Amino acid sequence: MDGFDEETFKKFFPSGFGKQDKSTNVEAQIDRTKRTEVKSKLRSKFEDKPKYGNDDDGEEKERKAVPTISEADLKSKGNSKSESESESDNSEDSEDEFPTSHELTFKTHERAVTTITLDPSGSRMITGSTDCTIKLHDFASMTPTTLRAFKSVEPSAKKQSAASEIHPVHVARFNPLYPSQVLVISATPQAKIFDRDGDMITEFVKGDMYLRDMRNTKGHISEITSGAWSPTDYNLCVTAGTDMMWSGDGPFLRPSAQIQGAHTKDTWTSGLDISPDGRLVVTRGGDDTIKLWDTRKFKTPITTVSHISGSKYSHNANIMFSPSGANIITGSETGDLHILNPATLKPELSTPVTPGSPLISVLWHEKLNQIVAGSANGETHVLYNPSMSHNGAVLVMSKAPKRWHVDDDPNISTDLSLGLTADSATGQIASGASFSSRHPTIGLTASGRSRDPRRPHLPNKTPFAQSQPDEKHIKENIPLSSMRDEDPREALLKYAEKAEKEPVFTKVWKETQPNPIFAELSEEEDEERKPERKRVRRD
Repeated sequence: MDGFDEETFKKFFPSGFGKQDKSTNVEAQIDRTKRTEVKSKLRSKFEDKPKYGNDDDGEEKERKAVPTISEADLKSKGNSKSESESESDNSEDSEDEFPTSHELTFKTHERAVTTITLDPSGSRMITGSTDCTIKLHDFASMTPTTLRAFKSVEPSAKKQSAASEIHPVHVARFNPLYPSQVLVISATPQAKIFDRDGDMITEFVKGDMYLRDMRNTKGHISEITSGAWSPTDYNLCVTAGTDMMWSGDGPFLRPSAQIQGAHTKDTWTSGLDISPDGRLVVTRGGDDTIKLWDTRKFKTPITTVSHISGSKYSHNANIMFSPSGANIITGSETGDLHILNPATLKPELSTPVTPGSPLISVLWHEKLNQIVAGSANGETHVLYNPSMSHNGAVLVMSKAPKRWHVDDDPNISTDLSLGLTADSATGQIASGASFSSRHPTIGLTASGRSRDPRRPHLPNKTPFAQSQPDEKHIKENIPLSSMRDEDPREALLKYAEKAEKEPVFTKVWKETQPNPIFAELSEEEDEERKPERKRVRRD
């Protein structure tokens, strides 16, 4: 056919029939989470550069330091370019060694994230914050458009009311041998154990603060600062507080090893971790230093480097070894993630995660091979590499986005479980305000938190509880229901005439004694009928 346009024909006629399968482009979704503006600061080979003082011979030294352009220098420019390209290739290769190429952000907390824990399988993540809540996240149920916690719990709340006392969360740890238990430590003397769904299992007892010997008390008497599970016994955990002290009197109370003067006195040591082989110990102190120790010799540290502690922002800034023990990770005051070399404590990779906001808590999961970091701005960042990481953030980004439904937005929908109001029945014009402004205590916030989690649970109101019952139905089906609105005196007086004309009980004496004769009261009976008067006591 002359003049036949095949492209125009395809636009008007479908290429297939039936329901079209809308497949998800997983690679495109993962590429959207790639960190484009990552400025990594790798440890260069040439760190020492010539520095000149401000002396009199400064000008002469500067003149000597300025090279002259020669043919040899022009020839060496090509070699220098190839060397710089090789160095950049090496830097990219070193970046690929760590799972930091992609990033997934969770904005579930309102304040600083102080603790992060994942179960051994990596399917569930729990974060704690200074907003006094822990958030439970399930990677299997999340999608790229639903990055939120499925439950929020206030561990320190004694009762679900607005007047309950709550405290910040210091530590949350999954049991490595029994993942259905989570140790949660708030700024209280009592630690708690929750299950993986956020329900409390048990609460430890509080110690007696009036005992002089703290060894005889059964629990803590002041704030608990940290805690951990035993790696060998699933039913054993340890808690640490400011009120517990070591003593050398008993045979079972002396520590096996101790570091005297590890950091400056009266400073807070926020982080401590032991290498997987148990030979090295790394500490992060409040004196702006990081020190590496050998467990066989605690007298002097192996290596010491300066690192701003950030204790003025949070006392929970941690430091930890990687699962293989080949690296050490920690956050900084500027929001950078530092991956250190254990031999020299120099950064092999420094990448910004939350610029301008301190990075407080870090975690490197062994099975997922992903790094999770919590910031002071309330965000939780999951760093991963699709080629190196497994499940976790990779699983979330491999799913199709959840389709938006009209019921997902409470501002344009009505919850029928709350019942119908009189305004909707009379047909009045609805208010121009949103649903959240008219109902400030119903629903969730943008971060997934309940608007008033301490509000007591109220049963749903039905339409019958908000309106008056049918009056006709009550009169027909409920006997004597109309007696509630009648006056009993008037109801009896309307039978007075009928009782006089046709008496029922006194009809026998109508002819013999028509006028009733009442008995006269005696003096004794008259006195008994009088009300008793209280006698006035005279002194």
